[in-house]
Amino acid sequence: MSRNSFQRVAFVKLSPQGKAYAMRCDRKDIVVGDEVEVLMYAGTPREYYDDGEITDISQQRWDCSCHVINHICEVSYKFDTSGLVRTVDHSVTTKTEIDAWRAQKSPYLESLNKSVRSDMQDIYEAIAPEPGEDAYLGDGVWIRADGSTDDRGR
Repeated sequence: MSRNSFQRVAFVKLSPQGKAYAMRCDRKDIVVGDEVEVLMYAGTPREYYDDGEITDISQQRWDCSCHVINHICEVSYKFDTSGLVRTVDHSVTTKTEIDAWRAQKSPYLESLNKSVRSDMQDIYEAIAPEPGEDAYLGDGVWIRADGSTDDRGR
């Protein structure tokens, strides 16, 4: 039986009310409290970019399919004649306001193939009281904006 080697793992909260998820984080300059861009389902046909806040970092034996890849200030989204363009510039260090960055990124999220997004995200969008807030499904189960669920008990 082989064991995964230790790797740097960041716990990333994808929504303000959500819980943090373990994600591979090879960059040593990313620390707790940073707003980051993550690659969800890396290496699969479902991969897409999301964002969140680092809540903890540790060394774990973890096989993560999601990876922390950039500070949000290093990434920009815009439309040009060829369509939507995502640009990464690691020399940018100016702090970016998260709400303004998400507004800039929203055309990217809208352009994602619907098969990339989970069916649970469609359920979330149908019942969420406000975008980004967790929504109650029933029997103590809540759904987050990313489509994941959390059993908080009754």
